[in-house]
Amino acid sequence: GRVMDNLTALPREQKLYLAAGGLVLFLVALLFLDWFGPFKASDIDSWWVALVLAAVAGAYFPSEALHFSLPVTGLTTGRALAATFLVFFWTGTHFLDGGSYEIGAWLGLIGSVIALVGAWLVDQDDRR
Repeated sequence: GRVMDNLTALPREQKLYLAAGGLVLFLVALLFLDWFGPFKASDIDSWWVALVLAAVAGAYFPSEALHFSLPVTGLTTGRALAATFLVFFWTGTHFLDGGSYEIGAWLGLIGSVIALVGAWLVDQDDRR
């Protein structure tokens, strides 16, 4: 539709910032906001996996936009997309497990979707 056409037409740098912004929103929700009742996402045993994946991908996307090399070898757009997908998957599975959703769960889900769309758009640009 029209929304996807508008997103596809964005310059690569804006798509990179879209992915990074979604991951920042996810990280804020993960670390500071309640997800289920009085529980934060960090009360879930596997929260650190999502933290590491989001931090790695979240560092990659803005560094690409700013043409800054990270001191990590082998980090590519495809691998950052995979990490972003795993963040979305982690959020989705824990979102489905919960019962009483708080603002953190909603913002975490929204952030992971935004990040995944941005990462996918960047990957599509790189494949052209």
